[in-house]
Amino acid sequence: MKILPPEWSGHRRPRRMLFGVLYLGALAALAFVAAGWQLLYDDAWQAVYFAGLAVFLWHLALLCLFGYRFGRRTSPGVRRTAAGLIFPYAGSPTYLVTATLFMTTAAAAGYAVVAARRESWLVAALFGVIGAPLLVLLTVILRMIPGEVVIGPQGVHHRGLTFTHFVPWIALTSASPMWDRGPMIAVGFVGSSDTRSRDFLGRPMSAPEMISGRWLAADPGVVLGALKHYIAHPEHRWELTTDASLERLARD
Repeated sequence: MKILPPEWSGHRRPRRMLFGVLYLGALAALAFVAAGWQLLYDDAWQAVYFAGLAVFLWHLALLCLFGYRFGRRTSPGVRRTAAGLIFPYAGSPTYLVTATLFMTTAAAAGYAVVAARRESWLVAALFGVIGAPLLVLLTVILRMIPGEVVIGPQGVHHRGLTFTHFVPWIALTSASPMWDRGPMIAVGFVGSSDTRSRDFLGRPMSAPEMISGRWLAADPGVVLGALKHYIAHPEHRWELTTDASLERLARD
């Protein structure tokens, strides 16, 4: 069993997230009951409304549960391809964020349409203003998924849900554990003409590169160990396209 870095140890779980799980879970259960109650009175539209609300609240409760657990994983969650070691994003948080964002965007659009049909233009405009940036964010995420971190013979490529970032080995300087509401890996680098960064939301990207362990399907300790080793030992980078890299991860 791998020993966690001191930066990742001794943190209390956020109690507000646990409260969110219980509170939102209870509201979701009540919404499901309300949906069934409406069906008994043959009000199908109200039943659909409460059922949709229950699903939305249940997704929010699961997001709180994900935050409460810090997103830590114990499985290796890595595969080796011709591109190098692939550490994909976990499917569950990616799904929860995308599905919740989709439902929020759809609800805002729906309310805007209903308000417009009733000629409540101010309300329609308000929900339109809310829904427009959410739609942009949803479109970017759907374009980018699945996210992954690739440690290859040329360097490290991080494909997030809203950005891509490639840093060649010659520019990489360090990989350090940090904590920011969950385990983080700060990848330090210096300027290089081969570094490529793009944030599809227009935000600036600066050093160090941050990899959130909460998003990874892999144990973040495995990712941290791999980065540290191949930064310190350039003579071993040839093995990143072979099964020798997986054997090294298993040994370390």
